[in-house]
Amino acid sequence: MIPQEVEDSGVLYFTRHYRLRPGQEEPPRGKTPATGDLDYLKFGVFPGDNGCFSITLCLPDVEEELRRAIVKPEVFDAICRALPGVEPWIDPERTEPMSRVFGMGDLLSRWTDFTPGGRAAVLGFFAVGDSLARTNPLYGRGCSFAAVGATALREALDATPDPAERLVRYQARATAELKPYYLVMRDADRTAMRRARRALTPGARLNLRQRITKSFLDDGVAIAIRSDPDLMRAFLRGFHMLEHPQAWLKRPGNLAKILGYWARGRKANAEAYRPTGGPERREMLERLGLSPDADVERLKAA
Repeated sequence: MIPQEVEDSGVLYFTRHYRLRPGQEEPPRGKTPATGDLDYLKFGVFPGDNGCFSITLCLPDVEEELRRAIVKPEVFDAICRALPGVEPWIDPERTEPMSRVFGMGDLLSRWTDFTPGGRAAVLGFFAVGDSLARTNPLYGRGCSFAAVGATALREALDATPDPAERLVRYQARATAELKPYYLVMRDADRTAMRRARRALTPGARLNLRQRITKSFLDDGVAIAIRSDPDLMRAFLRGFHMLEHPQAWLKRPGNLAKILGYWARGRKANAEAYRPTGGPERREMLERLGLSPDADVERLKAA
């Protein structure tokens, strides 16, 4: 028996491709973000080569009303027009669409342990990349996971000719190097799923611990790394897998700086907050001619 941890990441992705018209250039970057998270909707613009780019919109799977409509190109573009940082990218005088709306689902987080109890469950087989670990692609670490796994496998193969020992060595190294990131990403998905369901639950409120945690992350950590270049560099070391993803946060000096920004309050830190990326859920669905209450009622009846 080869044990696996498997759970749904709780989101679906929708992407459409565009290109700049002849003689046109990409819109200038400003303070209004072309990427963001509105809880009920994540969005991002991804420039490519030769004037081509794509726009991806990510929805929680509980947003069924929006999910059914977003596959229509006119609805997809209407959502983009409602996002201030994305709207300039689909100005019809600047760009033209090059594809329909593509959907991507069945996004599972999966971790496989081929050495349960510290003993090899198979011989002569080594899982690398998605066959070992799979996560929500939001975090962009698939190639990095595969590269780290390949390096760990090479070291295991060089270390011993014994097939069982090779697998034990490989799994141990892969677990030490990769599983911390897998867990952080899985937990972030769980938090996002709870947040999406809470948005569809009238009267739902965070408890005290949840409110403190949210404030620490939103008004402390996020503000600190946007305000302090040294903290940003420390954060990016973990984000880009150069060290444990939470190592930077546990260093006393870094934590003290974060607590300092948090203690200053929102007014003193006002310049560090990102501009609002788009309308709230109800306003967005009403703009699209969709019912903002349909999914609320569906969850009530479930």
